[in-house]
Amino acid sequence: MLVTRHVEFNIPVFDCIFCGQAEDGLSVSCGTLEQVWCETCGATGPKGRTKEEAISKWNTRIPQQEKVSEEENIDTFEKELIKIVVKQIEEEKKEYMGSLARRIEAERKFDNM
Repeated sequence: MLVTRHVEFNIPVFDCIFCGQAEDGLSVSCGTLEQVWCETCGATGPKGRTKEEAISKWNTRIPQQEKVSEEENIDTFEKELIKIVVKQIEEEKKEYMGSLARRIEAERKFDNM
């Protein structure tokens, strides 16, 4: 059975890296293992055998430098993908133009024979 409880944290607990919720909005769930979770956004931390271990693992997650929306992530991904595709097209165009130039040169030589 999973039980969630508000606890007095004996060690500092970092804010939620996803929504910024402070310690007063964080809880520890206990069952087989302990786990810190954010009551605001539902984020959960890694599980630990003790409350202290769960908090320590929660505190060692890599914090986000700034919050980025899903739309911004998609927009960034699309821009990077477009750059890759454009670069590939430019390389293929350059290769094709070189091939075309060689073919034209070969035809001119053939015509001059």
